[in-house]
Amino acid sequence: MDISVDTAEIDREVFAGEIIAIIRRKDDIDETWTICGGFRNYQTNSYTSIMVTGIIKLLIANIFRLPLRNNKLLSHHPLFCYYIPNGGDVMETREIILELRTQKGLSQEELAEKVMVTRQAVSRWENGETIPNTETLKLLSKEFDVSINTLLGAPRQLICQCCGMPLKDDAIISRDSDGSLNEDYCKWCYADGSYTYSDMDDLIDVCVKNMVNENFTEEQARAYMKEMLPKLDYWKRYDELSDNGQFEEFKKQLITEINELHIEGMPKVEKLNALVGRDINLEYSLPNGMRVKFLDNQKTYLGNQLECEFGGERYFGVLASMDFVMVCTYDADLTNPELILYKKR
Repeated sequence: MDISVDTAEIDREVFAGEIIAIIRRKDDIDETWTICGGFRNYQTNSYTSIMVTGIIKLLIANIFRLPLRNNKLLSHHPLFCYYIPNGGDVMETREIILELRTQKGLSQEELAEKVMVTRQAVSRWENGETIPNTETLKLLSKEFDVSINTLLGAPRQLICQCCGMPLKDDAIISRDSDGSLNEDYCKWCYADGSYTYSDMDDLIDVCVKNMVNENFTEEQARAYMKEMLPKLDYWKRYDELSDNGQFEEFKKQLITEINELHIEGMPKVEKLNALVGRDINLEYSLPNGMRVKFLDNQKTYLGNQLECEFGGERYFGVLASMDFVMVCTYDADLTNPELILYKKR
């Protein structure tokens, strides 16, 4: 059986089930095997379509006559390349669950109770006999505070469907309003259940500043973003996903509140960008000698940096959220911060 697959047929974001579907079409393989192998929804974005461990891995190997070595598919095969990026080895789901459970100091019984399964189910996961279903993966993701993609051994190359940023680390993946990870977006583009960009040109302006270097001009970066963004899911489905301008109205309200503070030397705020707490969580000295930080490293805020109207090397930093407005000053490298105002909303 010729199982070679032209990689040009496979988009980077395609799911393994779709790759299998391509192979099946090429070789006229009956659909029955996909059901017994756990790939009933092989043409959907279902996590059940990307499990290639344990029994299912052996089933795929047998059906497609793929070479196995030490119970592992050889990394040079195009099907396997989507599970082992760059041909390197990765942990399997069974190993990941065991490690995360151990790190949290949970017994199999305790984990089973938290995700509403039996202890035997947890044992089978950790032995590689079965894999959690989609709903249980969501519960495990929330319990361990990792993405489902991480639980599965990172089979997909996640990218933000708003700005195109590769989501290589769970720390930059966005969260829904209930705190669960949303693997479709980075935390700069989506935070606490809200999309932070409604204007593609505004997003391009922000991204281009971070893309320009000696090998990539501003003109090239802008052209690249204008070509790439319309292909991403958020912009393709903007009318469906947008909040009818509610978040933009909220930003305008914040800008008005900040400008009405009339802080001496600070120019008017015209725009607020999404900023992640860990990147801007400066430490301030209080009059009593204590040093404090006000932000949550994991949360996303709205803010901007402004040059002082009086010149010099100090900058104003403006931050805001649903709960507060904060203004500070600092040197160009974010050193020597001084808190000017912290106001609860």
